[in-house]
Amino acid sequence: MEGFVAPRILCSLGLLAAALAGGGLCAAGAPPLAAGATREAVIEAYGAPLSESRLGPREVLRYAHGLVIVENGRVVRTEFQGKSVPPARPAAAGPAGRREPEARTGGGWNSDAEAAGAEAGRLGLPMLVWFAGSDWSPASRQFRDEVALQGEFVAAFRSRYVLVRVELSDQEPGKELAANSRLRERLGVTVYPTLMVLSSGGENLARIDLTRAAGETYAGRVIAAVREMHDLLGLAPLPAPAPPAPTPAVKAERPVPALERVAGGLLSGGWQTVSALGTGVAVATGLFWLVWRRRRVRPAPPRRSFSERIAERANEEPTWPEILEWPRHRVAGLATGIAESEGFLTEPIPADDSCDLRLRRAGESDTRGLVRCVDGQSGMVTARQIRGLHAHMAVEAVGFGWFVSPAGFSEEARAFAEANTIRLTDGPRLVAQVREAKPAECRVERPAVRVR
Repeated sequence: MEGFVAPRILCSLGLLAAALAGGGLCAAGAPPLAAGATREAVIEAYGAPLSESRLGPREVLRYAHGLVIVENGRVVRTEFQGKSVPPARPAAAGPAGRREPEARTGGGWNSDAEAAGAEAGRLGLPMLVWFAGSDWSPASRQFRDEVALQGEFVAAFRSRYVLVRVELSDQEPGKELAANSRLRERLGVTVYPTLMVLSSGGENLARIDLTRAAGETYAGRVIAAVREMHDLLGLAPLPAPAPPAPTPAVKAERPVPALERVAGGLLSGGWQTVSALGTGVAVATGLFWLVWRRRRVRPAPPRRSFSERIAERANEEPTWPEILEWPRHRVAGLATGIAESEGFLTEPIPADDSCDLRLRRAGESDTRGLVRCVDGQSGMVTARQIRGLHAHMAVEAVGFGWFVSPAGFSEEARAFAEANTIRLTDGPRLVAQVREAKPAECRVERPAVRVR
């Protein structure tokens, strides 16, 4: 039977291609867009998607019956269930039936706080308010892509709340950004993302703790935290979670025609040849492993401690002005050595603009802390950058953070760090910690250097 798989797959692919090519012509609603259409044409034809996700140059726009894949601003592929495509985007109604623009309620969230307050008062529902800084906060972008714009989260709460998105992004229009900033100041929001529950009249009822709820995924933990706070507030019961989709029944296989049996026999002979070659390679690999195993394995040299490595370069101790000229990866390397000298195991975080290292103790699998480093040319670190590290700590549910900046920190940044268990290390402190990690007999006294 295995020989019949290839012809049957080819036949199925042909039928599927024909269905995709012709099915859209019979669909009700907007005509399907061909490959190469622009992203703007997709929005114009189908309206705002329920959710969006991005990986490099590729975007996935999700609709109720399928999705559209866009790469570098052009449609690559559309995938809709059966012959369904999204309905055509409705034309704007006249003054008697004026509609809110699609962009104002993207993904189920209302981005106009004043209009959302009016709607909450009319419906008698509380508001679930999401404060975001999507263009500068990595934690806000992760919350947007993995939680807020996913259908599971929106479906769980839109029947009991008016969902409001307060975007504190530099790309927001000036009037809306000013209104959102006033709301942030009134409610005392300093960490992003933040979820709050407001009454229909705008009164602050609760702030959702996104770090303590249990769940296998980030979205599952956030949904559990909102449900827990909803029950504590004694609001109307939420709908039960949707049951998992039933497993489709397996259809009985059709009789195989004689032509397919002949083709299957020919393919089966080819597969037998490939199988014999694979068996030979496996046997040769096993013999090579047995010979290699008999050879004497030399033990790896012991790993030297950070103190020993510094002792070898005692006459090359860096100064503060030198560290100010270092790039970010060299500062991170120095922070790695200091962390190891304090008994931590370090794990680099590749391709991340918010953190450089994870810290844990030997024998433990949980992360103890996160480390972020910047180079001296970036200047003095502000409170916004410290809040970004704090938000990343909340996402990974760790209680300790460490920020390394050779150029130092602002007073506001130091105050925020002191109140939120974040350790700050500037250039002079880096030099001092390197000296503390050296054995006493290897220390070299240098004259003080004044930096203007």
